[in-house]
Amino acid sequence: MQDFLVPFLVKQGFLNKGLSRFIQCWVAVTVATFITISSLLSLGQIAIAQANSSDVSTILRLVPKINSPLAAQCDYQTRILSDNPIAYWRLGETSGVIATNMGSLGSAVDGSYEGSVTLGQSGLISGESDTAVRFDGIDDEINIPDHDAINTGKLYNARTIELWFKADTVSDRQVLYEEGGENRGLNIYIEGGNLYVNGWNLPVNGAGTTTPWGQSFVSSSISANTTYYTALVFKADTTGPTATLTGTITGYLNGASFGSVSGIGQLYGHGDDVGIGAVNQRSFYHDGTHGPTPYHFTGIIDEVAIYDYPLTTSQIQNHHLPCISPIYLPIIVVNS
Repeated sequence: MQDFLVPFLVKQGFLNKGLSRFIQCWVAVTVATFITISSLLSLGQIAIAQANSSDVSTILRLVPKINSPLAAQCDYQTRILSDNPIAYWRLGETSGVIATNMGSLGSAVDGSYEGSVTLGQSGLISGESDTAVRFDGIDDEINIPDHDAINTGKLYNARTIELWFKADTVSDRQVLYEEGGENRGLNIYIEGGNLYVNGWNLPVNGAGTTTPWGQSFVSSSISANTTYYTALVFKADTTGPTATLTGTITGYLNGASFGSVSGIGQLYGHGDDVGIGAVNQRSFYHDGTHGPTPYHFTGIIDEVAIYDYPLTTSQIQNHHLPCISPIYLPIIVVNS
């Protein structure tokens, strides 16, 4: 419209050319700013300004989908390992039954593929050749051995669990990751169109100053057939008493927090086994239900990592933003 209206006003004598040029530039900058902010684009994805035409006009356009300049620099494995995970299963195997751990705990927590998982699926990270695993929702899962650094130690004050997933359906309950049992544990699962991150330590332990706590969860709506990055960040209050616990569990989806719940104390040893794609032994959920039902996941899981400390928002964004799929970028061409 501005390509018609502004020249018309100039022709009719309502505007001079200098003022018309100012209005054209102002409109372009305003619209570009709106698009950039509304798209939540990072600095590396901001529109490009060009001045290469003698035609006195300003053109705002959206170019076809192009690769994010950051996605090409993802190198996801390096990003994860630089933050020192204790466990990191890329799930990039194309044969065999072992899910290799690349974290600091080494082969002690290599996982085992169970059921009829389909290896060698296209990975969920743009620009990465590493593959992923498809789960059939019937009997597929990855079992992780017990380890004091994850579930059988005395107590835990902090933890981060992160992974990428793409679910075929999001209506039924499906477990992405779980550790613990009915009394204590952490899990990430889907139900009723929502993603849940959840933690609990229901019995009193030791001196009882930081337990019990939970059921404690946050949730966010998600869609089927959509790639997501998610993280659960657990930070305990180590001093108590339970009436004033200030620890938190925070959920992240695609690099942004979708909520945090307080009142979190320490998490004591939880010997029930660790599972990816299903419950390994028993687990506990936001609505108070619990038990051994496996709640198998249907879809693709990729790049699962565990840290024995709380990742910062900056670290989480560094794992997600540079590795997202190609996007549409606003391009502003300013002609002089």
